Amino acid sequence: MSAYDDREQTRAKHFILRAYLQELAFKVLHGWDVTYVDGFSGPWESKTDDLSDTSFMIAIGVLKDAQEKVTAQTGLRRKVKCFFSEKSARAHEQLAVAVAPFDRPDEGFEIKTFQGEFVDAIEEIIQFVGRSFPLIFIDPKGCTEYHFNRIGPLLAPSKCEVLINFMYGHISRFLTHPDERIIASLDPILGGSGWQKRLDQT
Repeated sequence: MSAYDDREQTRAKHFILRAYLQELAFKVLHGWDVTYVDGFSGPWESKTDDLSDTSFMIAIGVLKDAQEKVTAQTGLRRKVKCFFSEKSARAHEQLAVAVAPFDRPDEGFEIKTFQGEFVDAIEEIIQFVGRSFPLIFIDPKGCTEYHFNRIGPLLAPSKCEVLINFMYGHISRFLTHPDERIIASLDPILGGSGWQKRLDQT
């Protein structure tokens, strides 16, 4: 039995995340230290004892591999940092235990976890990122769990890469919703009012 049985959407997401990080981290580490930020880490529906089927464990594996390969090629060990944010206290406890063995700042690989709302961690994340190159992954469970105005400062650096898992199928249900309050509640994550016209290209 596969860890992705009945989780085809998760399989696709993890395939994209792995491919994205493998290529990008390898390139970026040739010139900069890297900080990977996962705003909604989980674990949510893991089916493995070691949580290897979670986005944060996939990211750790890919980043460690890229760091080792770049070190072997250049002789210079760039620093890699990870910031994992999770609002659920129970999930965060699992997260913290799972990532603790990989937190080795003296070896150039540092991990920090945060229990709470992602938007409440922005200032702390900015301090943690420092002068490194931020790779940011935003994959919320719901549609209204982040606000562009509040996360804007995190995305401000000229050198910054962001991957947002945007579930069009979920959002498109509200394109013609009769309740304006529902429509307005999505404004903050969809670039402001008028988002229906920007999404509805049919």
